[in-house]
Amino acid sequence: MTLPGWGWRAVAAGGSVVAGVATGVVTNVATAQPTVPWLAGLGVLVVLLVGFQVWLTVADGRPAGRRRGAGSVDVEGSSFAPITTDVSGVRQAPGAPTGAGDVVGLGAVVVGGDVRGEIRTNVADVEER
Repeated sequence: MTLPGWGWRAVAAGGSVVAGVATGVVTNVATAQPTVPWLAGLGVLVVLLVGFQVWLTVADGRPAGRRRGAGSVDVEGSSFAPITTDVSGVRQAPGAPTGAGDVVGLGAVVVGGDVRGEIRTNVADVEER
């Protein structure tokens, strides 16, 4: 099944809500009349809730390995306000190793959605090392 980028997160969030309601009902019954099946069901629902939370956390996480330079801005969604970066300092020498993964430079602006505001960047490198 193909869902938009937010689709699987919506499934996890909806499943979390349903599991949360079920956990409340099972907790009520299990505390009133504690039996092995009700306590086991409660345990399964708690594990399910933890699984949904891990899923949501991983889905919303930033890509591993992305390095950000000083003054850089990373907007996961859309930006409707002005963004201004003003960076001054020491710049890395050309040819120096940058490491693995994505590298976002000094004062860079990365927006994952629509941009409706003005973006201004000012990077003044004092010296190269």
